[in-house]
Amino acid sequence: MGQPAALAFKTKSMINFFRKIRKQLSNDNKPLKYVRYAIGEIVLVVIGILIALQINNWNEKRKQGEQFNLALEQAYNDIDLQIQNMEMAVAENIKGIALFDLLLEQPEEISDVKLPFILFYLDIGALSSDRFNLQSINFSTNLNLDQNNLEQLKMAKEIVSYDENIKWKSAALENQLTPILYEAGIPIPGIVLGLTEFDNFDNIDTKFFTKDEISKVRSLVKTDRIRSILRSLKANRLKIIGLDLKNSISDGKSVLNSIAAYYPEVRLFYNDVGIIGTSLNGYDDVGGTSVPLTLTNEKESIWETDLFLKDGTVKFRTRDSWNQNWGGKEFPKGKAIFYWDNIPVKAGNYHIIFNLSEKTYEFIEQD
Repeated sequence: MGQPAALAFKTKSMINFFRKIRKQLSNDNKPLKYVRYAIGEIVLVVIGILIALQINNWNEKRKQGEQFNLALEQAYNDIDLQIQNMEMAVAENIKGIALFDLLLEQPEEISDVKLPFILFYLDIGALSSDRFNLQSINFSTNLNLDQNNLEQLKMAKEIVSYDENIKWKSAALENQLTPILYEAGIPIPGIVLGLTEFDNFDNIDTKFFTKDEISKVRSLVKTDRIRSILRSLKANRLKIIGLDLKNSISDGKSVLNSIAAYYPEVRLFYNDVGIIGTSLNGYDDVGGTSVPLTLTNEKESIWETDLFLKDGTVKFRTRDSWNQNWGGKEFPKGKAIFYWDNIPVKAGNYHIIFNLSEKTYEFIEQD
């Protein structure tokens, strides 16, 4: 029964009660006795109404608190995902900076077939502050905050402040090299941001550029105009890493810690995690599928399994798809980075631990 209905019921009961008193008073002429009795009943009814109101208020506060915690948990997962994307952007930009140095200092070290691809790729504006679009977490939308709960208000303010500050200020320089190369008669290849690997560019069409086009690119890289652009792009990437990404990552981690302190039961939402790669049955291109890991710690989102692995590579992913996946450079343990390179593996029997709270992995060799 809702609050208005409960109050109406109580009111009707009181009216009926007074009618009975009036009838009794007129029938047996015992006014004092019934006045005392009436006062007692009135007090009981009032107390009953107050108790009903208090219970209703308590239920409303409980529901509001549950709603707030659900919103907190969603914000916790959204911010964690944003941090992963930003950490991947930092790693990707660091790779790009190394290539800028190579182009400026030792361009001859880059093979002919890869050189044009690298120039076009660097000109995309790799995972920068304005291109790397993070969706707002919309924490305050339709959230019924308890205005008397100071801790809730502080927590909401901290999340909303982070969400507003994530709108990075620095602009990424892009399309600085492409017009020059195109004017020189160099065709533009189909390069997808984040899918062409900086380290090796293995997945490229080695016959896309002719020898004459590659020769033109070699000459252009040595010109003052191109070198000036390369230096500007490098400086721009360094600014984005330092002023935007790293500061936002630090701020995001601080908010995650605050949420966990306010709501210790908060957790990450991952229904399943698997491992795939040439160290097992191959990747999707040969029909490979993910081998599932077991959730051993729900609070920390730690996943484990025991497997024999061949020499090769692996990656972790969810839902047996590439929508969410993690890779890394180190073995047998290292930092798991969102959408990163395949993890190199040496053959052996391993106990595998994948920690999604800390974003780490470890392959512990078994006897």
